[in-house]
Amino acid sequence: MSCATYEDNLLSVIIPVYNAEKYLETCLESILTQDYDNFEVILVNDGSIDSSSDVCNRYASHDLRVKYIYQENAGASAARNTGLGQARGEFITFADADDWIEQGMYSSCISRIKSEAADAAFAAFYVDSSNNSYVRHSISAKEIVDAKAAMKEVILLNGMGQSVWNKVFRRSSLIKDNEFIEFDTAYPILEDRIWLINVIKNANKFVFIKTPYYHWNRWEGSSSTKESHGLSEKMVKQFDALHESVRLLDGFDDEECLRFAKDRCINRAVILLVRSYARGGIKDPVFLHISKNISKKNAIWSNKKEKIIIYNILFTMFNIRFPIVIFRMVVKFLERGR
Repeated sequence: MSCATYEDNLLSVIIPVYNAEKYLETCLESILTQDYDNFEVILVNDGSIDSSSDVCNRYASHDLRVKYIYQENAGASAARNTGLGQARGEFITFADADDWIEQGMYSSCISRIKSEAADAAFAAFYVDSSNNSYVRHSISAKEIVDAKAAMKEVILLNGMGQSVWNKVFRRSSLIKDNEFIEFDTAYPILEDRIWLINVIKNANKFVFIKTPYYHWNRWEGSSSTKESHGLSEKMVKQFDALHESVRLLDGFDDEECLRFAKDRCINRAVILLVRSYARGGIKDPVFLHISKNISKKNAIWSNKKEKIIIYNILFTMFNIRFPIVIFRMVVKFLERGR
């Protein structure tokens, strides 16, 4: 993806839109009325089948700052990549079409990026549901941090780093080898995490802002509120994304992040192995998929420590519910390729 010529001080706000007719107007109004007014809004309609296109067309026809692009449905990552290809700003940010932003977010983030000569600003945010609202703050007490601290915000679960929408980036931090760092469309789950790992590895200095501005709308029925209690395609895709996260972190100089990412991936692998074996035995496609990954010699399954962790998790979580034959079969597959 080529990097177009940019305009100084312009902020590009990229919004993927998919069936967001109930929320899109609120989102756009919260952005268009921001006190930082030197921006463009890039709406990328990812094949919506509701009236989202009508809302997009209405705003684009009445406000020159709004650019509307339609594409066939390809997912949020592809839509964001399309937006990046059209972005003209020195600064770039993202929003989800069902969320909204309080006054002052962009002016605060850009001001701090400039004053600290930083690559990006991460801001605290609200988590809104039908029952309550709370603020997700940084896990760091510092406000000016390096790549290691920024990576912790992305990898560790209690920080404010795993999504792209509460952040503003200097354009240069998103460019590597004269190309934008793209979202990987192979990972429809945890795609923000994978992209952010690549961006942080490409940058040096970050600002953490304690004031929350962004409202993440965890509305009932959304993908963010659905839980997987059985054996779902979503769980498998999550494992693949976790596995890719570990691969990307291998070689990054932070053992805590790598260890945490490994542990989370291993935990997901164990759950999938046991549930898939219980469903279809060793020929179950999910069992074969996970065991094939485990059989490879790579950053996760490279030493005995990981094998011991898996054994411990299996024994602790499943010794009552499943017969010993499952453990023997899992161990057999874990030991392949060693």
